[in-house]
Amino acid sequence: MDLKYHVKGNKLDSENLIVVDQLTLGRKVDSEEATSLPVKLGVAVLKDRNGVIELDVPVEGDLDDPEFRLGRVIGRTIMITLTKMFTSPFSLLGGLVGGSGEEMSSFAFDPGRSSLSPGATNGLKKLSLALYERPGLEVDIQGSVAPGIDGLALKKQKLNRLLQQKRWEELRESARAETRPEDLVLSPDIRTAVLRSYYIQIFPEEARSSRPAPGLEETAYNRMTDILLDRIEITEADFRQLAAARAQSVKTWLIEMGGVAPERLFLTAGEAAVLREGSKAIIQLQ
Repeated sequence: MDLKYHVKGNKLDSENLIVVDQLTLGRKVDSEEATSLPVKLGVAVLKDRNGVIELDVPVEGDLDDPEFRLGRVIGRTIMITLTKMFTSPFSLLGGLVGGSGEEMSSFAFDPGRSSLSPGATNGLKKLSLALYERPGLEVDIQGSVAPGIDGLALKKQKLNRLLQQKRWEELRESARAETRPEDLVLSPDIRTAVLRSYYIQIFPEEARSSRPAPGLEETAYNRMTDILLDRIEITEADFRQLAAARAQSVKTWLIEMGGVAPERLFLTAGEAAVLREGSKAIIQLQ
């Protein structure tokens, strides 16, 4: 301990630098006096690569106050410091690598997509560096979805794959042998023609109607698209698959680009969070 105390009159102003080297937790013991705080997480957040924990605990007080007890005040101050750390560990990690830390707690995805956006790279780099500096930390990664915006995006993806398949089936056999349906890029004109053909296949009575009047083609195309999208069903299994893919994308990046050991990263499941948390992957420390 490195202690510096300054007393002026009855006012105490002190600095208490507490250094703990190689702190190791024993087995958990049931006790009514035990703290409910996640002590293991706190130790992992505080302990650096050399196994050293440093706590800077400033203490001020009035020595005339009958309630003032130095040991009690120091203990209370330490607990306040630890509680803040337990409730917002990313803030402490942000102090290590720069930033607020919130950019390491979740990563947003484009609607319906599981590939990481370029904007997520900065936060992932910081998280990787923080995990390097705090080797005792482990990470839970949970993907999530926003049913509204992700659901519509998934419907559009399914419709696009269906149109690619329809167009592929129209190709000559030799052309089909050289490409896959999902690799086809549909030009606007071809896409419009394929969509109208598919729409008439689903609604044959429309085949007897004439083509849209000049100037109304786009309106007719949008109407057909909306009707076909309404027919596409997105299930909870689709949402869970998307959420799992998002979590896996984060884990893969941390391993391959961030150099984080795979055994420190865990994918978690949770249907309630998956369907409510938005289009992102959520990071939890343990």
